[in-house]
This record gives sequence, structure tokens and C-alpha cells, in this order.
Amino acid sequence: MLVCGVQTMPTSAAAGERSDPSRISTFCAPLVVPGLNGSGPDHWQSKWAEAFGFARVEQTSWTAPKFDPWYRRLDHAIMCAGRPVLLIAHSLGAALSISWLQTTRCPERVAGAFLVAVADIDRTHCPEASRLQDFAVQFDRKLPVPSVMIASHNDEWLSFNRATLFARSLGSRIIDVGFAGHIGTAAKLGLWADGLSHLADFAETII
Repeated sequence: MLVCGVQTMPTSAAAGERSDPSRISTFCAPLVVPGLNGSGPDHWQSKWAEAFGFARVEQTSWTAPKFDPWYRRLDHAIMCAGRPVLLIAHSLGAALSISWLQTTRCPERVAGAFLVAVADIDRTHCPEASRLQDFAVQFDRKLPVPSVMIASHNDEWLSFNRATLFARSLGSRIIDVGFAGHIGTAAKLGLWADGLSHLADFAETII
């Protein structure tokens, strides 16, 4: 089922409370955008959605992604939100989010993009990439909203050097998280406290 709503908190929250992830929904509509195979229960995206009531894009097929249906699902979730969305995207979901932002006629529907371990379809040596060519991102087009790119030095889907170049081209601020692989389930990040801190800091800049 496609979830369009978000958990909301009282609008009287003080500015200082914005650093609390559970309060982010007071000021925008957080939307989790998973990548290939979805985000299982041990993935930080799933843990954030459960802990803080963040909405989540649901795709009809996580294992056999097709660009057009995935794009439409993301578009629908963004348009369903009652307020500007804060995209919280990982891997193929981050690549999809970039493509949506570069092609939409309604960029005002998004307050910002928190892009983690963007899938670099054109350069990765991961075997799955051969069936994901439609998701390849045009990294030479600046995004129309504030964004941050979280990158690792040993991500098999995106080299740190490429991430640095992409961030500059997209107009994103890059955040170096060291050697965290693809920053997904395999990294065993749990609730990923450092990621929550980065998210809260970013949210403060777009409020």
C-alpha cells in the first residue's frame, strides 16, 4: 500500500526541538525512498520510519525495478504529502530522487533531499547494474532544492571521488562517513545515530 501521510507533531514546538528527528515531521513531510530490494527490517531507513513515523514510498516490485513505474510511485507519494517533502533516499532510491528533481515541474513540493550512497549506475561494477540502466543519473544538472550527499570511501556502488564530483555538479553538500560500505543493511548501522545527526542538521538548514 502506498503511504502518502506522515506522522505530525504539535506545531508549537520550539525551534531548538528541530534537532530531534521525531520533530522533523512538524516542519516538513519526511519521505523514505528505498533502493533495490527495498529496505529490510534491519536497514536504517526502516528503523527510522518505524521509530519516527516517517512515510515510505512503496514500489510494486523491489527486486525487478522499472524506471517509469518507480518514478510514478515516487511522484504520487510526493504529491500526496500535505506539505513539502524531505526526501530521505538510499542507493537506487537516491538516483531516482535525483532524476525526479531534475525533471519535475513542481520542485516546490520538495523542501530538500538527503541522498545516501547514490547508485552510480554508469560506473559501478556491481552485476545488478546491467539491468538498471534506465536509472542512470545525469549528474551535470544542478538540483532545484537544497541537498546533501552522504558518501563512503569503500562503496561498491559509488566511489568517493565520483561522489565529490557529483555533489559539486548537483549543488549538494557532501558528507564523508569514512569506510561504511554502501551504507545499507550490510553495514549493520542499526538506528544509525550519526545519520540521524546529519539529517537533523540538514533539516535545520531548510526550515
